[in-house]
Amino acid sequence: MEAEGSGAVGNGEHSVESREIAMAALVLSSLKHQKLEPKTASTLQDLKTKFLAQHASTTTTTISNSNSINNIVQQPTKTLEKPLAEEEEEEASHNNFYNGIIRNNSRNNISESIIMEIESYVLPKIPPIAKVKEIIGRCSIPFEKQLTASDVKEDQTRLTINKCYVKACLEPLLNDDEVPDHNGITVPVYDPKGDMYKMSIKNWSKVCVLSGSGWKHFVLRHHLKELQHFVTLWIFRHANTSELCVAITYRQFPGNSIKMHLQLRLFFFFLVFFVTRTYKSTSTAISGQGVPARFTTVGIKQFLLL
Repeated sequence: MEAEGSGAVGNGEHSVESREIAMAALVLSSLKHQKLEPKTASTLQDLKTKFLAQHASTTTTTISNSNSINNIVQQPTKTLEKPLAEEEEEEASHNNFYNGIIRNNSRNNISESIIMEIESYVLPKIPPIAKVKEIIGRCSIPFEKQLTASDVKEDQTRLTINKCYVKACLEPLLNDDEVPDHNGITVPVYDPKGDMYKMSIKNWSKVCVLSGSGWKHFVLRHHLKELQHFVTLWIFRHANTSELCVAITYRQFPGNSIKMHLQLRLFFFFLVFFVTRTYKSTSTAISGQGVPARFTTVGIKQFLLL
């Protein structure tokens, strides 16, 4: 009887959590149509200026008269060089957010065709590698990221991976004796030609990494460059041996035509935090019900990434 009671409670908690995630989704999907009060719009502008100005020499933000989130316009920003330690901390702190890109019209003049190519690309469900297709068993959904400076540094020898992706897509493929802890799981990694490299999947405190000399050789052989290259990663089980494997392909864009904007991700975090707090304080109703107390910034981040 006691076990049944605890099971009922567990199911109830799961139901509440599912409902909260759904409600969070409704709130987030409606944000771009949300009209903001002048005071709220002003506060968002101050937040953006405060956190983007930390690594920018000039930042000018204009909010149109409609005061909607859709009409926040950022003017060209000139970024400053960051020390290596600061760059590493920034990457680790924000690797669980999307890898964003912006149009830096003042210096790079990104063409519309490049923007369209980046944004409209549909990731293949399985690795488009001829030598690998025949050995793919269970396969995860693909993950794409724009390479950062630390991903391609020779003394780093690791690729950072979104931890939520690993949790959602790698863990379901793992056997009980496979744990991606600090020791890592050794895996064969296949490049676009089907050639194999040995690497390890490891869990760090803030991010997951694909590390080892194999990654260094991968970068050097394919001449991968920060910002210019987008890598796509699949995790799968070998159809014949059940061995855990990884496949990686990549796309390249011209020179400095693409700029990472890590500060934009930082602003996005504070934007979500501010809007969440505003909704909670005003007890905004969705279908006659108030936003639940457990509707938090962490919950929104998990919803966005899973």
